[in-house]
Amino acid sequence: MTTATTPAPALFDISRAYEHSPEPPFVVLAGARGLGRSTVLRELCAAYRGRGPVALVDGEESRFDRPPPGRPPTSWSPAYEAVTVVAEQLAEPLGGAGRITFPRLACGLLAVAAGGWGDRGLSRICAEAERILLLSDTGGWLAGRWVGKAVARLVSSMSDQGPVVEATVEAALEAFSEGMSSSHRRLRRGAVWYRDHPCAAGNPKLGLVLLCRHAGLRGQGHPALRNAARRTLAEVTRGADWAPGGTPSSHALLVSLPPLSPDDTRDALEAACPGLTVPPRLPSAVHRLTGGNPLGTALLATSAGRNLPRGLTTPADLLLAEHSGRRAYEAVLDRLLPDEDHLDELAVLSLAHDHASALVLAESQLPVGFGESSVRALSSRLAAEGHAPSPDHFVGDPFLRALLLLRLRHGESGRAHRDRRGSRAPAWRDAHRALASHYGSARPLHRAHHELALGKPDFAVDHLHDTYDSVAPRDWLAALTFLTSAPHHTPDDTRIPTALDATGTTPDLRLRVRRVLHAARRTTDPFSPPTPETTEHLHRALASLLPASAR
Repeated sequence: MTTATTPAPALFDISRAYEHSPEPPFVVLAGARGLGRSTVLRELCAAYRGRGPVALVDGEESRFDRPPPGRPPTSWSPAYEAVTVVAEQLAEPLGGAGRITFPRLACGLLAVAAGGWGDRGLSRICAEAERILLLSDTGGWLAGRWVGKAVARLVSSMSDQGPVVEATVEAALEAFSEGMSSSHRRLRRGAVWYRDHPCAAGNPKLGLVLLCRHAGLRGQGHPALRNAARRTLAEVTRGADWAPGGTPSSHALLVSLPPLSPDDTRDALEAACPGLTVPPRLPSAVHRLTGGNPLGTALLATSAGRNLPRGLTTPADLLLAEHSGRRAYEAVLDRLLPDEDHLDELAVLSLAHDHASALVLAESQLPVGFGESSVRALSSRLAAEGHAPSPDHFVGDPFLRALLLLRLRHGESGRAHRDRRGSRAPAWRDAHRALASHYGSARPLHRAHHELALGKPDFAVDHLHDTYDSVAPRDWLAALTFLTSAPHHTPDDTRIPTALDATGTTPDLRLRVRRVLHAARRTTDPFSPPTPETTEHLHRALASLLPASAR
Protein backbone atom coordinates (compact mmCIF):
# COMPACT_ATOMS: atom_id res chain seq x y z
CA MET A 1 0.00 0.00 0.00
CA THR A 2 1.45 3.33 -0.98
CA THR A 3 1.55 5.94 1.72
CA ALA A 4 2.22 9.62 1.99
CA THR A 5 5.38 10.68 3.71
CA THR A 6 4.74 11.00 7.42
CA PRO A 7 4.51 14.75 8.01
CA ALA A 8 6.68 16.40 10.58
CA PRO A 9 7.02 20.04 11.57
CA ALA A 10 10.00 22.07 10.45
CA LEU A 11 12.67 21.44 13.04
CA PHE A 12 15.98 23.13 12.51
CA ASP A 13 17.29 26.06 10.56
CA ILE A 14 20.87 25.05 9.81
CA SER A 15 21.73 28.53 8.57
CA ARG A 16 21.19 29.86 12.10
CA ALA A 17 24.03 29.72 14.60
CA TYR A 18 23.36 27.82 17.80
CA GLU A 19 25.38 27.89 20.98
CA HIS A 20 26.39 24.53 22.35
CA SER A 21 27.87 23.39 25.61
CA PRO A 22 31.49 22.17 25.42
CA GLU A 23 30.17 18.64 24.89
CA PRO A 24 27.20 18.27 22.54
CA PRO A 25 24.51 15.92 23.84
CA PHE A 26 23.60 12.50 22.52
CA VAL A 27 20.07 13.29 21.37
CA VAL A 28 17.40 10.60 21.60
CA LEU A 29 14.11 11.22 19.81
CA ALA A 30 11.55 9.63 22.10
CA GLY A 31 8.00 8.40 21.64
CA ALA A 32 5.88 5.67 20.11
CA ARG A 33 5.88 4.61 16.47
CA GLY A 34 4.28 6.90 13.95
CA LEU A 35 5.28 10.20 15.57
CA GLY A 36 7.61 11.30 12.77
CA ARG A 37 11.03 10.36 14.18
CA SER A 38 12.19 8.72 10.94
CA THR A 39 11.07 11.77 8.95
CA VAL A 40 12.98 14.07 11.27
CA LEU A 41 16.15 12.00 10.91
CA ARG A 42 15.85 11.85 7.13
CA GLU A 43 15.42 15.62 6.98
CA LEU A 44 18.44 16.18 9.20
CA CYS A 45 20.55 13.77 7.17
CA ALA A 46 19.59 15.50 3.92
CA ALA A 47 20.29 18.92 5.42
CA TYR A 48 23.80 18.04 6.59
CA ARG A 49 24.90 15.73 3.78
CA GLY A 50 27.80 17.37 1.99
CA ARG A 51 28.44 19.72 4.91
CA GLY A 52 30.01 17.19 7.24
CA PRO A 53 30.21 13.47 8.06
CA VAL A 54 26.71 12.05 8.35
CA ALA A 55 25.20 8.57 8.59
CA LEU A 56 21.67 7.21 8.79
CA VAL A 57 20.47 3.65 9.30
CA ASP A 58 16.92 2.35 9.45
CA GLY A 59 16.72 -0.45 11.99
CA GLU A 60 13.65 -1.90 10.22
CA GLU A 61 15.59 -2.70 7.04
CA SER A 62 15.77 -6.41 6.29
CA ARG A 63 19.58 -6.51 6.57
CA PHE A 64 19.26 -5.93 10.31
CA ASP A 65 16.83 -8.83 10.75
CA ARG A 66 19.23 -11.75 10.35
CA PRO A 67 22.85 -12.57 9.46
CA PRO A 68 23.82 -12.57 5.79
CA PRO A 69 23.94 -15.97 4.05
CA GLY A 70 26.66 -18.19 5.50
CA ARG A 71 27.31 -15.99 8.55
CA PRO A 72 26.96 -17.88 11.85
CA PRO A 73 24.42 -16.17 14.12
CA THR A 74 26.89 -16.41 17.04
CA SER A 75 29.24 -13.94 15.34
CA TRP A 76 26.62 -11.42 14.19
CA SER A 77 24.02 -9.14 15.72
CA PRO A 78 21.87 -6.23 14.48
CA ALA A 79 24.11 -3.90 16.50
CA TYR A 80 27.21 -5.30 14.74
CA GLU A 81 25.68 -4.59 11.34
CA ALA A 82 24.42 -1.16 12.37
CA VAL A 83 27.74 0.18 13.68
CA THR A 84 29.50 -1.20 10.60
CA VAL A 85 27.08 0.57 8.25
CA VAL A 86 27.34 3.80 10.25
CA ALA A 87 31.15 3.70 10.13
CA GLU A 88 31.13 3.02 6.38
CA GLN A 89 28.93 6.05 5.78
CA LEU A 90 30.95 8.32 8.06
CA ALA A 91 34.15 7.21 6.32
CA GLU A 92 32.97 8.45 2.92
CA PRO A 93 35.33 11.18 1.64
CA LEU A 94 34.04 14.73 2.08
CA GLY A 95 35.55 17.21 -0.33
CA GLY A 96 39.30 17.40 0.12
CA ALA A 97 39.22 16.46 3.79
CA GLY A 98 39.97 12.78 3.23
CA ARG A 99 38.49 9.79 5.04
CA ILE A 100 37.69 9.32 8.70
CA THR A 101 39.18 6.07 9.96
CA PHE A 102 37.94 3.77 12.72
CA PRO A 103 40.86 1.59 13.86
CA ARG A 104 39.47 0.88 17.32
CA LEU A 105 36.09 -0.17 15.91
CA ALA A 106 37.81 -2.21 13.18
CA CYS A 107 39.72 -4.21 15.79
CA GLY A 108 36.57 -4.99 17.73
CA LEU A 109 34.53 -5.90 14.65
CA LEU A 110 37.36 -8.09 13.40
CA ALA A 111 37.45 -9.99 16.68
CA VAL A 112 33.69 -10.48 16.70
CA ALA A 113 33.63 -11.65 13.08
CA ALA A 114 36.54 -14.00 13.66
CA GLY A 115 34.42 -15.96 16.11
CA GLY A 116 32.53 -17.33 13.09
CA TRP A 117 35.53 -18.16 10.92
CA GLY A 118 36.00 -21.75 11.98
CA ASP A 119 34.09 -23.18 9.01
CA ARG A 120 36.86 -22.43 6.48
CA GLY A 121 34.50 -20.47 4.23
CA LEU A 122 37.45 -18.64 2.71
CA SER A 123 35.56 -16.45 0.23
CA ARG A 124 33.22 -15.26 2.98
CA ILE A 125 36.10 -14.72 5.41
CA CYS A 126 38.00 -12.66 2.86
CA ALA A 127 34.95 -10.50 2.12
CA GLU A 128 34.18 -9.90 5.80
CA ALA A 129 37.80 -9.14 6.73
CA GLU A 130 38.26 -6.76 3.82
CA ARG A 131 35.07 -4.87 4.69
CA ILE A 132 36.25 -4.42 8.28
CA LEU A 133 39.86 -3.53 7.53
CA LEU A 134 38.80 -0.84 5.06
CA LEU A 135 37.36 1.06 8.04
CA SER A 136 40.98 1.74 9.06
CA ASP A 137 42.05 2.67 5.55
CA THR A 138 42.80 6.29 4.65
CA GLY A 139 42.23 5.56 0.97
CA GLY A 140 44.53 5.35 -2.00
CA TRP A 141 45.95 2.47 -3.97
CA LEU A 142 48.79 1.73 -1.56
CA ALA A 143 46.45 1.29 1.42
CA GLY A 144 44.12 -0.78 -0.75
CA ARG A 145 46.99 -3.14 -1.61
CA TRP A 146 47.80 -3.40 2.10
CA VAL A 147 44.24 -4.49 2.88
CA GLY A 148 44.49 -7.23 0.27
CA LYS A 149 47.80 -8.43 1.68
CA ALA A 150 46.47 -8.33 5.25
CA VAL A 151 43.47 -10.46 4.32
CA ALA A 152 45.69 -12.97 2.52
CA ARG A 153 47.99 -13.14 5.56
CA LEU A 154 45.00 -13.64 7.80
CA VAL A 155 43.64 -16.55 5.77
CA SER A 156 47.02 -18.26 5.48
CA SER A 157 47.51 -17.99 9.26
CA MET A 158 44.42 -19.98 10.06
CA SER A 159 44.66 -23.67 10.94
CA ASP A 160 43.49 -26.23 8.39
CA GLN A 161 41.45 -27.92 11.12
CA GLY A 162 39.39 -24.81 11.75
CA PRO A 163 40.92 -22.76 14.56
CA VAL A 164 39.30 -22.25 17.92
CA VAL A 165 38.27 -18.76 18.95
CA GLU A 166 41.56 -17.81 20.59
CA ALA A 167 43.63 -18.94 17.63
CA THR A 168 41.33 -17.22 15.16
CA VAL A 169 41.52 -13.90 16.94
CA GLU A 170 45.28 -14.33 17.31
CA ALA A 171 45.59 -14.91 13.58
CA ALA A 172 43.37 -11.90 12.85
CA LEU A 173 45.57 -9.65 14.96
CA GLU A 174 48.84 -11.08 13.68
CA ALA A 175 47.66 -10.42 10.13
CA PHE A 176 48.27 -6.72 10.63
CA SER A 177 50.90 -6.79 13.36
CA GLU A 178 53.82 -6.33 10.97
CA GLY A 179 54.75 -3.51 8.66
CA MET A 180 55.17 0.20 9.14
CA SER A 181 52.19 1.60 7.24
CA SER A 182 49.95 4.10 8.99
CA SER A 183 47.05 1.64 8.77
CA HIS A 184 49.06 -0.96 10.71
CA ARG A 185 49.95 1.56 13.38
CA ARG A 186 46.36 2.77 13.76
CA LEU A 187 45.11 -0.79 14.11
CA ARG A 188 47.69 -1.59 16.76
CA ARG A 189 46.76 1.54 18.71
CA GLY A 190 43.10 0.64 18.36
CA ALA A 191 43.71 -2.84 19.71
CA VAL A 192 45.38 -1.44 22.84
CA TRP A 193 42.04 0.10 23.90
CA TYR A 194 40.62 -3.39 24.49
CA ARG A 195 43.06 -4.10 27.31
CA ASP A 196 40.48 -2.40 29.58
CA HIS A 197 37.84 -5.00 28.76
CA PRO A 198 36.56 -6.64 32.00
CA CYS A 199 38.77 -9.61 32.99
CA ALA A 200 41.35 -8.81 30.27
CA ALA A 201 44.01 -8.10 32.93
CA GLY A 202 45.55 -5.40 30.77
CA ASN A 203 46.07 -7.74 27.79
CA PRO A 204 44.47 -6.24 24.64
CA LYS A 205 44.44 -9.55 22.76
CA LEU A 206 42.70 -11.25 25.67
CA GLY A 207 40.21 -8.38 25.75
CA LEU A 208 39.39 -8.99 22.09
CA VAL A 209 39.05 -12.73 22.67
CA LEU A 210 36.61 -12.04 25.52
CA LEU A 211 34.68 -9.65 23.30
CA CYS A 212 34.45 -12.37 20.66
CA ARG A 213 33.17 -14.92 23.19
CA HIS A 214 30.49 -12.62 24.58
CA ALA A 215 28.71 -12.85 20.50
CA GLY A 216 24.98 -12.51 23.52
CA LEU A 217 25.77 -9.24 25.37
CA ARG A 218 25.99 -7.10 22.26
CA GLY A 219 23.20 -4.58 22.13
CA GLN A 220 22.20 -5.25 25.75
CA GLY A 221 24.81 -3.23 27.61
CA HIS A 222 23.38 0.23 26.97
CA PRO A 223 22.80 2.05 30.27
CA ALA A 224 19.26 3.07 31.07
CA LEU A 225 18.32 6.65 30.30
CA ARG A 226 17.23 7.25 33.87
CA ASN A 227 19.56 10.25 34.24
CA ALA A 228 18.98 11.69 30.78
CA ALA A 229 17.74 15.25 30.55
CA ARG A 230 14.24 15.52 29.09
CA ARG A 231 13.12 18.34 26.86
CA THR A 232 10.33 19.03 24.41
CA LEU A 233 11.15 19.85 20.83
CA ALA A 234 10.05 23.44 21.35
CA GLU A 235 12.47 23.78 24.26
CA VAL A 236 15.52 22.48 22.38
CA THR A 237 14.84 24.61 19.29
CA ARG A 238 15.02 27.67 21.56
CA GLY A 239 18.32 26.45 23.00
CA ALA A 240 18.13 24.04 25.93
CA ASP A 241 20.31 24.72 28.96
CA TRP A 242 21.84 21.26 28.96
CA ALA A 243 25.01 19.99 30.59
CA PRO A 244 26.04 16.36 31.26
CA GLY A 245 26.38 15.01 34.76
CA GLY A 246 28.56 12.32 36.23
CA THR A 247 26.74 9.25 34.89
CA PRO A 248 26.81 7.83 31.36
CA SER A 249 23.09 8.26 30.82
CA SER A 250 23.28 11.94 31.78
CA HIS A 251 25.08 12.56 28.48
CA ALA A 252 21.84 11.86 26.64
CA LEU A 253 19.16 14.41 25.87
CA LEU A 254 15.70 12.88 25.51
CA VAL A 255 13.58 14.89 23.08
CA SER A 256 9.89 14.17 22.54
CA LEU A 257 8.25 15.10 19.24
CA PRO A 258 4.96 16.99 19.38
CA PRO A 259 1.79 15.77 17.67
CA LEU A 260 0.61 17.50 14.55
CA SER A 261 -1.58 20.54 15.04
CA PRO A 262 -5.04 20.85 13.45
CA ASP A 263 -3.51 23.12 10.82
CA ASP A 264 -0.80 20.51 10.09
CA THR A 265 -3.53 17.88 9.65
CA ARG A 266 -5.47 20.09 7.24
CA ASP A 267 -2.30 20.81 5.23
CA ALA A 268 -1.48 17.07 5.00
CA LEU A 269 -4.97 16.26 3.70
CA GLU A 270 -4.93 19.05 1.15
CA ALA A 271 -1.46 18.07 -0.07
CA ALA A 272 -2.62 14.47 -0.60
CA CYS A 273 -5.79 15.54 -2.45
CA PRO A 274 -4.64 17.85 -5.27
CA GLY A 275 -7.56 19.06 -7.35
CA LEU A 276 -10.10 17.64 -4.88
CA THR A 277 -12.39 19.42 -2.46
CA VAL A 278 -11.67 18.27 1.08
CA PRO A 279 -14.93 18.17 3.11
CA PRO A 280 -14.85 21.03 5.63
CA ARG A 281 -15.23 18.81 8.69
CA LEU A 282 -12.84 16.06 7.59
CA PRO A 283 -9.56 17.66 8.83
CA SER A 284 -10.92 18.22 12.34
CA ALA A 285 -12.41 14.70 12.38
CA VAL A 286 -9.08 13.17 11.33
CA HIS A 287 -7.23 15.20 13.94
CA ARG A 288 -9.69 14.18 16.66
CA LEU A 289 -9.30 10.50 15.74
CA THR A 290 -5.51 10.42 15.36
CA GLY A 291 -4.69 12.89 18.12
CA GLY A 292 -2.18 14.41 15.72
CA ASN A 293 -0.33 11.12 15.10
CA PRO A 294 1.75 11.86 11.97
CA LEU A 295 1.70 8.30 10.61
CA GLY A 296 -2.06 7.93 11.02
CA THR A 297 -2.61 11.35 9.49
CA ALA A 298 -0.42 10.51 6.50
CA LEU A 299 -2.15 7.20 5.78
CA LEU A 300 -5.63 8.71 6.17
CA ALA A 301 -4.60 11.53 3.84
CA THR A 302 -3.42 9.00 1.27
CA SER A 303 -6.72 7.15 1.54
CA ALA A 304 -8.59 10.43 1.13
CA GLY A 305 -6.71 11.17 -2.08
CA ARG A 306 -7.87 7.84 -3.50
CA ASN A 307 -11.37 7.68 -2.09
CA LEU A 308 -12.87 11.17 -1.87
CA PRO A 309 -13.89 10.92 -5.56
CA ARG A 310 -15.82 7.77 -4.59
CA GLY A 311 -17.84 9.66 -2.01
CA LEU A 312 -16.01 8.28 1.04
CA THR A 313 -15.77 11.31 3.31
CA THR A 314 -15.51 10.20 6.96
CA PRO A 315 -12.51 8.74 8.82
CA ALA A 316 -14.39 5.44 9.12
CA ASP A 317 -14.93 5.35 5.36
CA LEU A 318 -11.27 6.10 4.68
CA LEU A 319 -9.94 3.51 7.15
CA LEU A 320 -12.24 0.76 5.87
CA ALA A 321 -11.52 1.49 2.20
CA GLU A 322 -9.49 -1.20 0.45
CA HIS A 323 -6.41 -0.76 -1.67
CA SER A 324 -4.56 -3.67 -3.23
CA GLY A 325 -6.77 -6.07 -1.28
CA ARG A 326 -6.13 -4.53 2.15
CA ARG A 327 -8.06 -2.08 4.25
CA ALA A 328 -6.33 1.14 5.21
CA TYR A 329 -6.60 0.55 8.97
CA GLU A 330 -4.68 -2.71 8.55
CA ALA A 331 -1.78 -0.81 6.99
CA VAL A 332 -1.74 1.63 9.92
CA LEU A 333 -1.73 -1.22 12.46
CA ASP A 334 1.12 -2.92 10.60
CA ARG A 335 3.19 0.24 10.93
CA LEU A 336 2.31 0.96 14.56
CA LEU A 337 2.77 -2.66 15.71
CA PRO A 338 5.07 -4.34 13.18
CA ASP A 339 5.63 -8.09 13.39
CA GLU A 340 2.87 -8.47 15.97
CA ASP A 341 1.54 -12.02 15.74
CA HIS A 342 -1.38 -11.53 18.12
CA LEU A 343 -3.36 -8.67 16.60
CA ASP A 344 -6.62 -10.65 16.81
CA GLU A 345 -6.08 -11.31 20.49
CA LEU A 346 -5.03 -7.71 21.09
CA ALA A 347 -8.18 -6.50 19.31
CA VAL A 348 -10.29 -8.42 21.82
CA LEU A 349 -8.19 -7.18 24.76
CA SER A 350 -8.60 -3.58 23.58
CA LEU A 351 -12.02 -3.69 25.27
CA ALA A 352 -10.40 -4.38 28.66
CA HIS A 353 -9.98 -1.70 31.30
CA ASP A 354 -7.20 -3.25 33.34
CA HIS A 355 -5.24 -6.46 33.83
CA ALA A 356 -8.10 -8.21 35.64
CA SER A 357 -10.64 -7.54 32.89
CA ALA A 358 -8.07 -8.55 30.28
CA LEU A 359 -7.77 -11.91 32.02
CA VAL A 360 -11.56 -12.27 31.91
CA LEU A 361 -11.49 -11.77 28.14
CA ALA A 362 -8.54 -14.12 27.71
CA GLU A 363 -10.30 -16.83 29.69
CA SER A 364 -13.69 -16.52 28.00
CA GLN A 365 -12.90 -15.36 24.47
CA LEU A 366 -9.40 -16.34 23.41
CA PRO A 367 -7.96 -19.73 22.47
CA VAL A 368 -6.91 -22.19 25.13
CA GLY A 369 -3.31 -21.53 26.10
CA PHE A 370 -3.60 -17.75 25.83
CA GLY A 371 -3.51 -17.07 29.55
CA GLU A 372 -2.04 -14.62 32.03
CA SER A 373 1.53 -14.90 30.75
CA SER A 374 0.36 -14.08 27.23
CA VAL A 375 -1.65 -11.10 28.49
CA ARG A 376 1.40 -9.79 30.35
CA ALA A 377 3.58 -10.30 27.28
CA LEU A 378 1.21 -8.25 25.14
CA SER A 379 1.05 -5.53 27.78
CA SER A 380 4.86 -5.41 27.89
CA ARG A 381 5.02 -5.26 24.10
CA LEU A 382 2.63 -2.30 24.06
CA ALA A 383 4.67 -0.50 26.72
CA ALA A 384 7.89 -1.15 24.78
CA GLU A 385 6.32 0.42 21.70
CA GLY A 386 5.30 3.50 23.69
CA HIS A 387 1.66 2.53 24.28
CA ALA A 388 1.50 2.06 28.03
CA PRO A 389 -1.87 1.42 29.68
CA SER A 390 -3.91 4.39 30.85
CA PRO A 391 -6.52 4.63 33.58
CA ASP A 392 -9.49 2.47 32.60
CA HIS A 393 -7.92 1.21 29.36
CA PHE A 394 -5.66 -1.80 28.76
CA VAL A 395 -4.61 -0.18 25.45
CA GLY A 396 -3.78 3.33 26.55
CA ASP A 397 -3.37 5.14 23.23
CA PRO A 398 -6.83 6.23 21.97
CA PHE A 399 -5.87 6.08 18.28
CA LEU A 400 -4.35 2.61 18.51
CA ARG A 401 -7.36 1.46 20.52
CA ALA A 402 -9.73 2.81 17.87
CA LEU A 403 -7.86 0.91 15.13
CA LEU A 404 -7.96 -2.32 17.14
CA LEU A 405 -11.70 -1.86 17.66
CA LEU A 406 -12.10 -1.55 13.90
CA ARG A 407 -10.25 -4.82 13.52
CA LEU A 408 -12.45 -6.39 16.18
CA ARG A 409 -15.61 -5.23 14.42
CA HIS A 410 -14.61 -5.70 10.79
CA GLY A 411 -11.56 -7.97 10.70
CA GLU A 412 -11.05 -11.67 11.19
CA SER A 413 -11.39 -11.34 14.96
CA GLY A 414 -14.77 -9.65 14.56
CA ARG A 415 -16.41 -12.41 12.56
CA ALA A 416 -18.57 -15.12 14.03
CA HIS A 417 -16.33 -17.69 15.65
CA ARG A 418 -16.55 -20.65 17.98
CA ASP A 419 -14.91 -19.77 21.25
CA ARG A 420 -13.55 -22.14 23.90
CA ARG A 421 -17.08 -22.64 25.26
CA GLY A 422 -18.40 -23.74 21.87
CA SER A 423 -20.77 -20.82 21.26
CA ARG A 424 -20.96 -18.93 17.99
CA ALA A 425 -21.34 -15.15 18.00
CA PRO A 426 -19.51 -12.06 16.75
CA ALA A 427 -16.37 -11.72 18.87
CA TRP A 428 -17.08 -8.11 19.81
CA ARG A 429 -20.58 -8.91 21.07
CA ASP A 430 -19.46 -11.89 23.17
CA ALA A 431 -16.58 -9.88 24.59
CA HIS A 432 -18.82 -7.04 25.75
CA ARG A 433 -21.27 -9.53 27.27
CA ALA A 434 -18.43 -11.22 29.17
CA LEU A 435 -17.26 -7.93 30.67
CA ALA A 436 -20.79 -6.73 31.49
CA SER A 437 -21.33 -9.99 33.36
CA HIS A 438 -17.94 -9.72 35.05
CA TYR A 439 -18.66 -6.26 36.46
CA GLY A 440 -22.30 -6.97 37.35
CA SER A 441 -23.56 -4.94 40.29
CA ALA A 442 -20.10 -4.47 41.82
CA ARG A 443 -19.06 -1.85 39.27
CA PRO A 444 -22.28 -0.60 37.65
CA LEU A 445 -20.58 2.15 35.67
CA HIS A 446 -18.37 -0.33 33.84
CA ARG A 447 -21.28 -2.70 33.30
CA ALA A 448 -23.29 0.18 31.81
CA HIS A 449 -20.33 1.02 29.53
CA HIS A 450 -20.46 -2.43 27.93
CA GLU A 451 -24.25 -2.60 27.87
CA LEU A 452 -24.23 0.66 25.92
CA ALA A 453 -21.71 -0.77 23.43
CA LEU A 454 -24.21 -3.58 22.83
CA GLY A 455 -26.91 -1.03 21.99
CA LYS A 456 -28.66 -1.33 25.36
CA PRO A 457 -28.81 2.13 26.98
CA ASP A 458 -31.33 1.45 29.77
CA PHE A 459 -28.80 0.41 32.42
CA ALA A 460 -26.67 3.49 31.67
CA VAL A 461 -29.74 5.75 31.90
CA ASP A 462 -30.69 4.16 35.22
CA HIS A 463 -27.18 4.68 36.62
CA LEU A 464 -27.02 8.34 35.56
CA HIS A 465 -30.52 8.98 36.85
CA ASP A 466 -29.94 7.33 40.21
CA THR A 467 -26.67 9.18 40.84
CA TYR A 468 -27.78 12.60 39.57
CA ASP A 469 -28.50 14.02 43.03
CA SER A 470 -26.01 11.97 45.02
CA VAL A 471 -22.64 12.79 43.40
CA ALA A 472 -20.83 16.02 42.61
CA PRO A 473 -21.58 17.49 39.16
CA ARG A 474 -17.94 16.99 38.09
CA ASP A 475 -18.09 13.29 38.98
CA TRP A 476 -21.47 12.89 37.26
CA LEU A 477 -20.12 14.43 34.04
CA ALA A 478 -17.00 12.22 34.27
CA ALA A 479 -19.27 9.18 34.47
CA LEU A 480 -21.21 10.44 31.44
CA THR A 481 -17.94 10.86 29.52
CA PHE A 482 -16.79 7.35 30.41
CA LEU A 483 -20.12 5.85 29.37
CA THR A 484 -20.18 7.59 26.01
CA SER A 485 -16.63 6.45 25.26
CA ALA A 486 -18.01 2.92 24.83
CA PRO A 487 -17.16 1.58 21.36
CA HIS A 488 -19.65 2.47 18.64
CA HIS A 489 -20.16 -1.03 17.29
CA THR A 490 -23.81 -0.35 16.43
CA PRO A 491 -25.33 2.73 14.80
CA ASP A 492 -27.28 5.14 16.95
CA ASP A 493 -30.89 4.12 17.40
CA THR A 494 -32.85 6.12 14.83
CA ARG A 495 -36.09 5.17 16.58
CA ILE A 496 -35.41 7.42 19.56
CA PRO A 497 -38.65 9.26 20.29
CA THR A 498 -39.00 12.68 18.77
CA ALA A 499 -39.41 14.06 22.27
CA LEU A 500 -35.71 13.46 22.83
CA ASP A 501 -34.92 16.10 20.23
CA ALA A 502 -37.31 18.67 21.63
CA THR A 503 -35.85 22.03 22.50
CA GLY A 504 -38.02 22.45 25.56
CA THR A 505 -37.73 20.78 28.94
CA THR A 506 -39.73 18.04 30.60
CA PRO A 507 -40.29 17.45 34.28
CA ASP A 508 -39.26 13.81 33.81
CA LEU A 509 -35.61 13.66 34.94
CA ARG A 510 -35.15 10.19 33.48
CA LEU A 511 -36.19 11.43 30.03
CA ARG A 512 -33.86 14.40 30.28
CA VAL A 513 -30.96 12.14 31.33
CA ARG A 514 -31.75 9.82 28.46
CA ARG A 515 -31.68 12.76 26.07
CA VAL A 516 -28.26 13.84 27.37
CA LEU A 517 -26.85 10.32 27.03
CA HIS A 518 -27.97 9.92 23.43
CA ALA A 519 -26.90 13.42 22.47
CA ALA A 520 -23.44 12.87 23.94
CA ARG A 521 -23.27 9.47 22.28
CA ARG A 522 -23.96 11.01 18.90
CA THR A 523 -21.11 13.50 19.24
CA THR A 524 -18.35 11.19 20.57
CA ASP A 525 -18.01 8.61 17.80
CA PRO A 526 -14.29 8.93 16.92
CA PHE A 527 -14.88 7.76 13.36
CA SER A 528 -17.71 10.12 12.38
CA PRO A 529 -17.47 13.89 12.83
CA PRO A 530 -20.35 15.50 14.71
CA THR A 531 -22.50 17.94 12.81
CA PRO A 532 -23.22 21.40 14.19
CA GLU A 533 -26.80 20.23 14.74
CA THR A 534 -25.78 17.31 17.00
CA THR A 535 -23.40 19.54 18.93
CA GLU A 536 -26.14 22.08 19.52
CA HIS A 537 -28.50 19.30 20.54
CA LEU A 538 -26.01 18.16 23.22
CA HIS A 539 -25.74 21.73 24.47
CA ARG A 540 -29.52 22.02 24.80
CA ALA A 541 -29.79 18.59 26.44
CA LEU A 542 -27.18 19.46 29.07
CA ALA A 543 -28.86 22.82 29.70
CA SER A 544 -32.16 21.02 30.34
CA LEU A 545 -30.59 19.36 33.41
CA LEU A 546 -29.93 22.70 35.10
CA PRO A 547 -32.48 24.14 37.52
CA ALA A 548 -34.79 26.63 35.85
CA SER A 549 -33.20 29.48 37.81
CA ALA A 550 -29.76 28.66 36.39
CA ARG A 551 -30.72 28.41 32.73
